[in-house]
Amino acid sequence: MAVTELAVAAGSPATLSCTVASKPPPTKLEWYFGETQISESDPGISMATSERSSYEKSSTYSISSVTSTEEGKYSCMGYHVYDSIEAPGDGYSYVRIHRPVTMVASTTPSSFTSISEQTSLTLTCTALGVPEVSGFQWSIDSVMMESEEITSNLGTLSHTPDYSRPDHNIEVKSILEIEDVKYFNLGTYKCTTTQLWNGITETVSETFDVSVDFEAKTSSATGETDILQDVGSQVRLTCAAFGNPTPSDIVWKWDHDGSTISGGNEYSVQHFVVNEYKKQSVLQFLLLPLYHGKSPVCTSSNQLSSSPAELPFPLRMLPDSVTILQEGKEEEGEPFTLTCLTSFTSGEITWYKHQSVLEQDTRITISSIMSTASVNSRLLIEDLSVEKDAGDYFCEVVSGGKRASEMYPLFIGEAVAAVSGLSQGVIIALIVLGIIIFIILILICIVLIHGKRRRKKGYDEPDGYKNKVFDDRLPPLPPMMKNPTNEHLPRVVEPINLSTNELDHDVKEATIMHQATLNQQRNRNPNLGKSLSLDRPVQRTN
Repeated sequence: MAVTELAVAAGSPATLSCTVASKPPPTKLEWYFGETQISESDPGISMATSERSSYEKSSTYSISSVTSTEEGKYSCMGYHVYDSIEAPGDGYSYVRIHRPVTMVASTTPSSFTSISEQTSLTLTCTALGVPEVSGFQWSIDSVMMESEEITSNLGTLSHTPDYSRPDHNIEVKSILEIEDVKYFNLGTYKCTTTQLWNGITETVSETFDVSVDFEAKTSSATGETDILQDVGSQVRLTCAAFGNPTPSDIVWKWDHDGSTISGGNEYSVQHFVVNEYKKQSVLQFLLLPLYHGKSPVCTSSNQLSSSPAELPFPLRMLPDSVTILQEGKEEEGEPFTLTCLTSFTSGEITWYKHQSVLEQDTRITISSIMSTASVNSRLLIEDLSVEKDAGDYFCEVVSGGKRASEMYPLFIGEAVAAVSGLSQGVIIALIVLGIIIFIILILICIVLIHGKRRRKKGYDEPDGYKNKVFDDRLPPLPPMMKNPTNEHLPRVVEPINLSTNELDHDVKEATIMHQATLNQQRNRNPNLGKSLSLDRPVQRTN
C-alpha cells in the first residue's frame, strides 16, 4: 500500500484500497485508524477482501460520510504465517476534508520599518489548506523572479511542507532569506501560491514592503562615464543619485578646480526627481573642444553620507578629427561665420575657397577661439555676396606629419531668399484662391451652356409671362384672305392622341403658335373669329 493523500468534501464518501503481496501469501488483512484497529461492525463502514493472485490479497475500506472525526491516517496491515511469525505490510493513506487555502506572512526581524545594509532579512509565506498548494512564485516590484535568480541575487529560497498539523491542514512554507542586505534589495516583495480543488484554482498572495537605509550613491544613467566622441558632437551626461533618506539635488563640479557647473552659453544643466529614492541630472555640452581633457564630476549626499558621493565623467575627443560649424543666414548682405574645430592639440589651420588660400581683408576676418583645448579657427564674412563668397570652403589642419581637412559648401541666393520669405500660410492662401477662381469659371460655363439650350428648345413659361425671345422666333404670317370663311380657316379636325410625355412640349408649342396666328388674323379682320371656335380641347393619352 503506497502513501497517499485523499482530500474530500465534508460529508462525502471515501474509499481506500490496499494490496499486500508476500510469499507465502498473506492469510489476512486488517485496517487501522491511527493505532486503533477498525472493526467491520462500526457504523458507516464497509470492508471487502479478495485474492488477486496466489501471492496477493486486496482489501477495500469505505466510509459513507466523512466528517472531522474520520480525518487522519489509515493503514492496512497484511499477515502470513512463516515459522509461526506474523509479518506486517507497509504503506498508509491520509484522509482530509477540503479546506480553502489561506496565507500568513512573517519576517525576521519580526517588526521593522526600514533595515540597514549588511544585515540579514527573512521573508516567510505560510500557506494552509487542503489539498496542498502547488508552489510559490516570488516577485519584486511586480517583476517575476525565477528560483535561480533569487538564489544568485538575493539569498536562499526553500519550500517546506508539513503534513502533521493537529488540525489536519497541510502547511507549506516558502522562505526567502537575504543574508547580506544591499541597497538594491529595497522594494515591494510578493509571494503567490495556488490551490486546485475540483477543477477550480484559487490564488492567494502576501506582500512585504522592504525599505533599506543607505547613504547616497551616484551612477551613470547610461552606464558610460568615459566620454569619447567626435569633435563636433554635442555631449549629454546623465547622472543618477539614489539613497534612503532621499538624496540631495545633484551638483556638477569641475575636477581640476572644484568650481560648480551651473549653466552657461556652451552647456546646460537640468534636474529631475525619479521617485522618493532617486534623482537624476543631465549636463549637456554644446562644444566639446572647449572642455577636452576636463572631467565634470557628479556629486550628491544624504543624511547618512559621511562625504558626498562623486562620479567623474572624463571628456575626450576622437583623435585626428575635424568639423566645421556655421553661424548666421546664407543670404545676401548677412554676416556669416564658419568655425573649424579640431582634436589636434597643436598645429596650424589654413582656410581655402575652392583651391585658393583665403586671406584676410576688409570683409573677411580669420581668428581663433583661445578658450578651447585644441587647435581651432574662425572665419567671419561681414556681408555675404553671391558673386564673391558663394562656393566650397575648406578648413585644413597640419600637425606634425598629420594632415586633416573638412569642406563646407556655401550657397547664397537673392531670389531664393525672397521666395523662402513667403510664409506657409500665404502659400496655402494663394493655392485656395486659385482653386476658388477655377470653380467659379466652371460654374459660369455651365450657366452659359444651360441658357443656350433653354433658348434653343423654347421651354414653356407661366401664364402671363412675355417671352420676347420666343415672340421673335414666331414663324411668318400666312398671306391675307380676301373673303375668309369658315371653310378657309385652319381648324383641328381630329383630337391629338399622344402616348408619351416627351411630346408635351411640342404640343404646347404648336398650340401657342396656332393661337398667335389666329390672333394676328383677327386683328386685321375683326369678323374672322366669330364663326371660329377654339374651345375644343386637345385630348392626350398618358
